[in-house]
Amino acid sequence: MAGIASRGFVHVAATCVLYYFCFLFLRASATATPTAGRSFTILHVTDVHGWIFGHPHNATLDADFGDLASLLQHLKDAAAQQQRELFLFDSGDIVEGTGLSDATPIHGEYIFPVIAKIRGYDGFTIGNHDIEYPDTVDLIRNSFVPVWNGAYLTANSYIVDSSGKEFIGAPFKLIQTELGSRILVVGYIFNFTQYANNTYVEPVSESLLEAYFSQAMAAAASADLIVVLAHIAPQVPPELAQIYAAIRQAYSTKPLVMLSGHSHVEYFQQFDANAFTLESGCFFQSLGRADFELAADGSMQQLQYQWLPTSLEVFYQVSQTNASTFLTDDGRDIKALIAQYYNELHLNDTFGCSPDTFSPWTLMSDPLSLYTLYIEQVLPYALFEQSARTPFFICNAFTLRTELYAGRVTRNDIFSIDPFAETYAFLPGVQGSMISKLVSYLGAAPPSLLRRLARERRVHEREVEAAVAAGLPQFFHSQLDLQPGTAYDLVFSGYDGVVISQTLGQLFPATNFTVQAYNTNVTSTACWIDYISAKFKC
Repeated sequence: MAGIASRGFVHVAATCVLYYFCFLFLRASATATPTAGRSFTILHVTDVHGWIFGHPHNATLDADFGDLASLLQHLKDAAAQQQRELFLFDSGDIVEGTGLSDATPIHGEYIFPVIAKIRGYDGFTIGNHDIEYPDTVDLIRNSFVPVWNGAYLTANSYIVDSSGKEFIGAPFKLIQTELGSRILVVGYIFNFTQYANNTYVEPVSESLLEAYFSQAMAAAASADLIVVLAHIAPQVPPELAQIYAAIRQAYSTKPLVMLSGHSHVEYFQQFDANAFTLESGCFFQSLGRADFELAADGSMQQLQYQWLPTSLEVFYQVSQTNASTFLTDDGRDIKALIAQYYNELHLNDTFGCSPDTFSPWTLMSDPLSLYTLYIEQVLPYALFEQSARTPFFICNAFTLRTELYAGRVTRNDIFSIDPFAETYAFLPGVQGSMISKLVSYLGAAPPSLLRRLARERRVHEREVEAAVAAGLPQFFHSQLDLQPGTAYDLVFSGYDGVVISQTLGQLFPATNFTVQAYNTNVTSTACWIDYISAKFKC
């Protein structure tokens, strides 16, 4: 098994934050005691972003969520026979990334019902994409949370209305298994600020001082293990370190597993002999696995971890099955439901045929740059209005999510490139000299700005580090020869409008910049559909 805890991991000295809790005396008075000597397997998925149906452009990643349900059933049955504990957890960001997730009026409308049919999930937390839209939050709260019997865990995210706030799910859950183990599970999201207007995300440091945390730590007195589901980048301080420090203030050695997310990377880090974090990639490209023993003294022993590619051949091997014995009845039903939804949304419909594969991870000087195609071809054709002023477009370097592959281009391919269906905005009549200074300022910003942007809605550590390594800019823009005295319409997505207008305001404080809607009948996703349908004929 790849990656053994005694080697290959990164030791990190977490910044200790002292928390004083009035509940500490409850540990001594608890009557229940943890069980001794048991084997554990923890499976982990995170940042699925709608990829529940496999990867049409990657033949090796051919497992879907029907296959995940089948694998889970086989592994649960084997674990029961071996008297081994086995759990499956999800660290959030279920929506935004494919047509199956985002071609519905409510993002996730067809995703959550599929996942709800997978028996064996032991806990979820919420991600920033899940909490970004009011109707998606309502869908989660009303239709998804009740399915899981208190296992959708949102300790620092709330639904809010005129009467106050309450947890979207539950703050924590104490699981007692058939084998007698007790697991305390808590769920958090990072200090996200662009949450939906019917929600609130409390900063982690403040959340840890709330009453639920003392209650959770009291419940943990009888637990064998604490599991934290964290939609938090483990490499980016301070939230995960704060959670670790608070739990260690209450229990200095109790086994602690922190299943992290948001960074879109495979990552392992050991915090102490009995505590680690594991992050398991994104887009259902890999399935994280950690195996360990809890010794009679409560210590974590023989820890091993790995990431399994979501390949049917790998799933057959792990479950000791084959193509004829692997698929379960539940798995078959889930596959049928996925196919039904896929067809209802016409995600396999062809809009055109791309002559090449265009990548979002190259400079615009590359003829196969997806941003060059987008800014120099797609937008002039499908977005720009006829006007006395020439439009100049600018967007952040993480606007486009994945490659446009050569060959047939389907509705799902377009939603995978741009799932946001964004509207556009503009600043009319901006002088070329001002735009040049804006572009230079943004282009000269250090990589630390990119890493800071990683804490926002779309930008993830994997993409940030890839962009830094490739020398990509933080913003892409029109390749016009700007004339200093000429006025242009500065066009951008609504999402980028705040950054662009604020930066211009800092550079030119004497000028008033008022953002206006631009071509309000057109969305970013529609631009791709219009262009590919007209220009990339099969």
